[in-house]
Amino acid sequence: AEAAGLEFIVFSGGKKRLPEQVELFQRAVAVVGVHGGAFTNMLFMKLGATVIELGFATPLAGHYRHLAAALDLRHISIWLLADQRGMGANEVEIEGGWKKAADAVHAALVANSTIANDEL
Repeated sequence: AEAAGLEFIVFSGGKKRLPEQVELFQRAVAVVGVHGGAFTNMLFMKLGATVIELGFATPLAGHYRHLAAALDLRHISIWLLADQRGMGANEVEIEGGWKKAADAVHAALVANSTIANDEL
């Protein structure tokens, strides 16, 4: 985030009141996180903001991709690989490794990024 001139904020949903959450997500240029309910806060993001979601490549987990498209947000998927338990896995790996994921996040944060609605 610093390399792109942005502030990095760790968000923990249950610790902020709704008005604070709305204000935080309205200011967000990008949100990076693991697939989960806190992504519904993208409802408050500005048009064209970026959502980078770490999740599973399954039709059962596509609702935030669809929500981002409906809200005209830029969505980037970073796929997680699970064991035979699938989405119920206790441990996962990032497809392509951490370096690829970090590079994708960095590229998405810089002003002239060419990544748009990609699956990484």
